[in-house]
Amino acid sequence: GSRAHHIRTNGPIELLGISVQRELFLSQLHEQDEASVRKWLDLSVLQLDAATAGMLRHYFSVAFDLLNTPAGKAMRPISPRALASTAISNVALALSLNQGHHELESTLPSRQRRERIVQNAIDYMRTHAGEEIGILDVCRATHVSRRTLQYCFEERLDISPLQYLKALRLNAAHREIKRRSSEERGHDTIGNLAALCGFNHPSRFASEYKKMFGVLPSETVIKTAAQS
Repeated sequence: GSRAHHIRTNGPIELLGISVQRELFLSQLHEQDEASVRKWLDLSVLQLDAATAGMLRHYFSVAFDLLNTPAGKAMRPISPRALASTAISNVALALSLNQGHHELESTLPSRQRRERIVQNAIDYMRTHAGEEIGILDVCRATHVSRRTLQYCFEERLDISPLQYLKALRLNAAHREIKRRSSEERGHDTIGNLAALCGFNHPSRFASEYKKMFGVLPSETVIKTAAQS
């Protein structure tokens, strides 16, 4: 398919991708299935419950074995058309069984609006990064729930809104530390500069800063001063 997805795994993983045109998929469904399945099709990612995922996993394992069995050794040869029809039926069944398990996904705004939510949240964070704002403030500014904001950020950027806000503040602090000359820094401590960027705990700020940039804030100052 044309959609790209960002995923995280804890180790090696094998992925099986199947792309089906929407209208072809819907044309293969029974009328009662189409009504219940159609609402899931606009989602980029739909997480299935364990039982439903297990059912699909078993089906595709069997289908994979059939496709890899030499023609002369298959007990009951199956045509590609029949296999495709069965695959569509099993996916439709999985979507039908999954109803009621994902209230969040069923109420998510459209893709275009999700992109707008993320952009509005980013604009608000950039404007107020130096203030004591939290994720609830971002939610109020964008008029969405915390769960919806979390989902939109993870879908569009592969990070949480809190991670984005922290990275935004750390980068702002990094730029501010490097910008100030030695003379200007005479009256500013690293803690003061951190506070200007929304960090009120100097020790926590230093720890997060080193995780992101590989050096302590004070080492950034020394390095910049040495180069100037």
